[in-house]
Amino acid sequence: MAKLEILNVKKVQTQIRQDIRKILRDKETRNGVGEIVVNGIRDTKFASAKKATKEWRKYLEKGNPTHEKYSRDKINITFTGELLNDLIKNVKAAFSGSKSEYVIEHSEKLHKKYKKPNGKPTKGKAQKYKAIQDFVEKLGYKYMVFSDKSKNNVLEFIRKKIIKTLKRRK
Repeated sequence: MAKLEILNVKKVQTQIRQDIRKILRDKETRNGVGEIVVNGIRDTKFASAKKATKEWRKYLEKGNPTHEKYSRDKINITFTGELLNDLIKNVKAAFSGSKSEYVIEHSEKLHKKYKKPNGKPTKGKAQKYKAIQDFVEKLGYKYMVFSDKSKNNVLEFIRKKIIKTLKRRK
């Protein structure tokens, strides 16, 4: 029998763990995670819009560009796309011990005011994204709960990203 001693395995494990954390922190990876989560939210139909909501949306459509996944008839937390795009830009990677997670939350920045059909802004002051989230959730639309499909898509995206990056480093 012959034995082959492998030295410094602990250093290799530590290096791989550091490389994975670097990949998970990468801006491109965080943006990809944000896009997957936001697309999951946009693809969810929370409710059908009531008549008054449809009329208000029809009025605002004349002065504002709408997102491609916006529909006047369904509530999917998208009108111009600005609110959910804030989530994509605000994904943070957090690590503690062996636990890795992404924190996805709205920033404290202000949402642009909607414009009337004549191009002038609507009344009132601009609101923070977080305040809009709180208001929308008080209306009963809890959109910051991620579906199993979104979670699986994120895990698959991360897995592919890690494998692709680590293979390139040979």
